[in-house]
Amino acid sequence: MKTKTDFVLSVDIGTSTLKAALFDEHANIVLLEKQSLLEPQNNPSKKSGKWLRALKEIILRMRPYLESISAACISGNGPTIVSEDGTTLLWNEPLSAITPDKPITPGNVIKPDRPIAPDNGITPPSQTKLDSPIAPASGSARQTQSAPSIFIPRLLEFKSRYPLQWNDSEKIFSGPEYLIWRLTSAQVTILPEIRYKAAYWDDGAAPLPQSGGIPQSGHISQSRPVPESGRIPQSGTPLDAVFEYKKLCPFVAPGSFCGEVTQQGSSISGLLQGTKIFAGGPDFIAALIGTGTIFSGEWCDRAGTSEGINLCTTRPVFAEGLRTLPSLNGLWNASYLIENSGLLLNQASEKAGRNFKALHKINDFILYAMQNKNSQEYSALDSIAQTFADGVKKIEQPAKASGEAVSDTITITGGQASSKEFILLKAAKAGKKIAVTQALDAELLGDAILARYGLGEYNSIENAAKNLIRKTLVQQ
Repeated sequence: MKTKTDFVLSVDIGTSTLKAALFDEHANIVLLEKQSLLEPQNNPSKKSGKWLRALKEIILRMRPYLESISAACISGNGPTIVSEDGTTLLWNEPLSAITPDKPITPGNVIKPDRPIAPDNGITPPSQTKLDSPIAPASGSARQTQSAPSIFIPRLLEFKSRYPLQWNDSEKIFSGPEYLIWRLTSAQVTILPEIRYKAAYWDDGAAPLPQSGGIPQSGHISQSRPVPESGRIPQSGTPLDAVFEYKKLCPFVAPGSFCGEVTQQGSSISGLLQGTKIFAGGPDFIAALIGTGTIFSGEWCDRAGTSEGINLCTTRPVFAEGLRTLPSLNGLWNASYLIENSGLLLNQASEKAGRNFKALHKINDFILYAMQNKNSQEYSALDSIAQTFADGVKKIEQPAKASGEAVSDTITITGGQASSKEFILLKAAKAGKKIAVTQALDAELLGDAILARYGLGEYNSIENAAKNLIRKTLVQQ
């Protein structure tokens, strides 16, 4: 193993906030910064410009550390679509180009003569959030629904909504990849794992390494692009007949080396020219890595505005209300989504009054509720915790029935991870221990792990995670 470098910078593009953190060689947080992406006159189509301005503002606050930043890794939500001029179609904007009464056909996209699904037949993501639930198809609970690419409909929507920008753009990006391109000039699409290919687009290309390019000893890992063939298996019709497949960037794996910050990239971001940039990918995958939920039997609770409970398994787990998606290294992720957990906390806080309305006072609301167990506030909190416990059972019971080993500890990440009292209530309801890592925003820790792996300091993402993640049980 080579000598470790100085600091790595983790950057995660959220819907309303851009977060960034500096981590030292032991994955301790040296500095954490957040910058709002909301504006008084919010224009979603110009959101990518706000990403760049937010990043530069954060880097200015990190100026004393700039010389010590050897690498950065970037993740974000998706599937957001961005053209070269920065025009943006956010992941959560409604689609109009493809609707139930406008099927995927020539003129928008070719209707597949078979389901577009991963090689193993498990349903790829059909929602914009990778940990959203999907009910089993009618009949046996072991059947799965077929779902098309989550990217192709958004590409078509972008083309329909912004035809000039589409035609003028040589390449089309998703969120993290756009930022990588602006910093380095590298044109890539970060594919979490080969089984996700159908959830993006299927060009009939060669396999992608399951956990990214393994770096040679003492050397930075190079990106591992999947060669483009230009075709998707839809009636044998070339993708360029639909929307010029050459606009789509080649796949690379998380942890791939994308390039160094250019002179122009330095000017727009504040990062030093020559800083190495690595592929992070979807924030969902970065959070799984950052919580260690890439080892079989390990759990995480992504608890923000919505809440996703995730369990890593050795085989797909099927049950009503669950969604099974590929994880890393041939493993699987069973998830259950509580769509409005964090929102309910906000609503309960507002309804209660007592000066809890501001988001930063949610923890005050939780503390009050825990100290007044006959109050309406506690009743609301208790209900949300019970929903979490029910979700845990919905995953655990079929997983154990399938022969999966299941840990008794769940790692929590996100906004709810900062409330000890609420965590303890959830733990009691679920009959589980709950732990936190050294970074409450697990996406950032996941990015740091990917950067260290990409720098060649560890021979796998899993090995980097084992060495860098530190968990602490939440106790009275």
